[in-house]
Amino acid sequence: MAEVVFRIVERGLLSKHIISDWIKQFSGTTYSNSYPKDDILRTNTKNLLRSICFKLMSQDTDSHKDLTEDLIHVLSEM
Repeated sequence: MAEVVFRIVERGLLSKHIISDWIKQFSGTTYSNSYPKDDILRTNTKNLLRSICFKLMSQDTDSHKDLTEDLIHVLSEM
């Protein structure tokens, strides 16, 4: 899934504003206080966002710096 998001960003299929809003939605995730369901959801979400972040950071350009900063911010809140 991270590869698909990365390709969408690389090809410019969606605006960075739309992708940034999508990323920020993860910080508002509410959990149902159900173990292990919440733990699995949180872990899978963090892994997806980390994978996207590392793919964007692996590029030598600064063109995705704003998305990378959004990802790091959301990850720090989880």
